[in-house]
Amino acid sequence: MIQKIISIAASITLIGSASLTAYADMVLSISLDTFYSNKDYATRKI
Repeated sequence: MIQKIISIAASITLIGSASLTAYADMVLSISLDTFYSNKDYATRKI
C-alpha cells in the first residue's frame, strides 16, 4: 500500500516537473519571439 502511494507520488512529481519544464520552455520562446520582433520593429522605425 505504501509503495503504491510512493509510486503514484513519484509519477505525479515527474509529470509535474515535465509540464513545468514545457511551460518554462514555452514562456521563454514566446519572450524571445516578442523580444526579437520588437527589435525588428525598432530597427524598421529607425
